[in-house]
This record gives sequence, C-alpha cells and structure tokens, in this order.
Amino acid sequence: METAFYYFLLLFTVKENWGRSIPDHETKWEKQYATEIKLNILKQLQMFESPKQSNFTQIYPQSLKERLFDDEQEEVTQLIFLAKIDQQYPSPQITVIEEHSPIEPDSKITLAKMSVFITPTIGDSDFFPILIKENDILVSSVSISKEHVGWIDIDITVAFQKWTKYPKNGLKSLSLFCSSCNNQHINISSEKQHTPYFLVHVIKKKSPRQRRNFWTCNEDATCCSRPFYVSFQDLKWNWVLSPKGFWTNKCMGKCKDGNLNNSGCCAPKSFGSITMFYHNGDYILYGKKIENIVTKDCGCL
Repeated sequence: METAFYYFLLLFTVKENWGRSIPDHETKWEKQYATEIKLNILKQLQMFESPKQSNFTQIYPQSLKERLFDDEQEEVTQLIFLAKIDQQYPSPQITVIEEHSPIEPDSKITLAKMSVFITPTIGDSDFFPILIKENDILVSSVSISKEHVGWIDIDITVAFQKWTKYPKNGLKSLSLFCSSCNNQHINISSEKQHTPYFLVHVIKKKSPRQRRNFWTCNEDATCCSRPFYVSFQDLKWNWVLSPKGFWTNKCMGKCKDGNLNNSGCCAPKSFGSITMFYHNGDYILYGKKIENIVTKDCGCL
C-alpha cells in the first residue's frame, strides 16, 4: 500500500512539473526578449537608465492622452452604407437602407460623409448653401455652385456618432434644404449609378493583449515569426505616455542545412519603427521615432 502511494505521488509530481515546464520556458524567453528590447530603446533615447518614477501622467490633460494613446493598436475600417432618396418637395430625404448598423458598440466613428449626386439648381446667386437637417435640427451644411453637376461630400460625423450611440433607434434620415433656391427642388440624381451613400470611418481598438496560448512557432519549428507584445506597464515605464505597448515578433525555429547561405540562423529580415512620447524627468513631453524596434519578418540568414 505504501509503495502504491509513493508511485501515485511520483506520477502526480511529474505531471505537475511537466505542466509547468512549458509556461516557465515561455516566461524565460519572454523576459529575455523584453530586456533586449528595453536596452535597445534606452540606447536610442541616449539614456543609461529609466528616468525616476513619478506621477507625471496626472499633469497632462485627458484630451492629450486620448489623442496619443495607442495609435498603433487602432485599426481603421471604411464602411459604405447605401441610401435611398425620397424626393419630397421641397426638401428630399436621404435614408440609409440598412436596418441595423454593423458598427460594434466599442467602436469609434472618426469620420462620416454623405455623398449625393447633384444636378444644376435654379437660384438667384451663383452659389447657394445646402442645409442638412434631422428633424429640423441642423446637422451640416455645404455651399455649391448652381451650375454644379456631380458628387458632393457632406460631413455628417456628429449625426452618425449620435445614431450609433443609440443603436436601438436605428439609422435615421436626413433632409436637404436650400433657402435661396426660389423654392425650387434640390436636384439630386435618382439614376441607379448615382445612388447616394454614406462613407464611414470606424476605429475598433484591438485588444493590447491576447490570451496566452502555445503558438505553433517555437524553437523546434522551421524558422518562423512568433508574435510578442511589449507592455511598458510591465516594464514599469510610467514615464512613457504613449503608446502603452506595441507588437513585434521573435524569430524562432531552425534553418535547414541546405540553406543557400548555410548559416542556419533564423533572424529578422525586415524591421519597423514606433513613435514614443515620453519625458525624461523634466516634465517636458518628447516625441521620438524608435527605429528598427519592430521585427516584421524572419528568415534564414
């Protein structure tokens, strides 16, 4: 009975250590790689060590932080919403066809334009303003020539931001008015090739971190690129205002002996840069482009 007990205890210990060996190995190379990157950045900033820690981030306005933070972690997507025209007199209405917005709640609208095809309009002046309203509330305006023929882009960013903020209300309609057109109808083409549309720029922030998993790229694989996130918070670099971190790659794996260069070394082939905003203890905000800090591709060299 005692022998069986020690046998099962041995199996349990081996199993536990085996389960921990991979994460420990992962943590070891991650720390080493982070240290290499850390020293590289300090060298480019001409620093021997990190500036003294402080609460300097509290003195900068929130608006500045929002403009600087995580530009590298933002992905801009362009969406196009087709619209339909309701030729009401004297103000035609433009309505988005889609019943439900595909824009996710955590996204940010940075730009929204409505494009319509205008044909010549009768008026007293050479130029006339077109007012864009939603339920009699002015949303935007644009001035065009009475002889204008072609597409016009109208900025409706504020309106679109409001629509997506309250998605349950759905996407709305906009009316076009012209107060100086002698009560004439604004001429918007209804030809199929002139279908009006909305162009929207959406930014969805990527998660700065991904759940840890065992990537297929490792030291036993053929030369490959292993994604790696550098967190300035983990480095305890609170003197860096932006970005919070950045993605790079770690070159891992083996090279075949038949490689032309015959060096058998898996190494970076191309690099990228980041822009850092930081202070060095004097409360002055500096911006510096850190060259060749991001490994883009790996190969046998």
